[in-house]
Amino acid sequence: MNGDWGSYRYQKAVLKTCLKEVIRSGDYIVGHEQIMQAIEAGNVGMVVVAYHAEEPYKSQILLATLSKHTKVRVFRGTPQELGETCGMEHLNSIVVLDDVINDIISNLGGN
Repeated sequence: MNGDWGSYRYQKAVLKTCLKEVIRSGDYIVGHEQIMQAIEAGNVGMVVVAYHAEEPYKSQILLATLSKHTKVRVFRGTPQELGETCGMEHLNSIVVLDDVINDIISNLGGN
C-alpha cells in the first residue's frame, strides 16, 4: 500500500481494517431485521452493504437508509467476502455504530 487515498486497494484495506476493529469492539449490528429496526429508529451511523448482497435485502436496506439520511458504504465484494472480513460466514450488511470509524470510512472517498 502506498497510502494513496484514491487507490482502490488502499481503500478496501482501510475498510477491512475498520470493520475488523468494529467487530473487535462489539460496536455493530448485524441481521436484516435488527438493521432495519435500527435504521427506522434513527440509531445508525453507517451501513456497510456488500455490493453483491442478496435481494430483496439489499434494496430494502438502501431504501431505508435513503429515507432516514443514513450513510452507506458499499463493500466491493460478495456477502461471503464481507463476512470473512468480519470473521463471520456470510454477511449482506453490517451497521457500524462507532462514530470515529464512521468518519474514517466516510473519508475514504468513492466506493
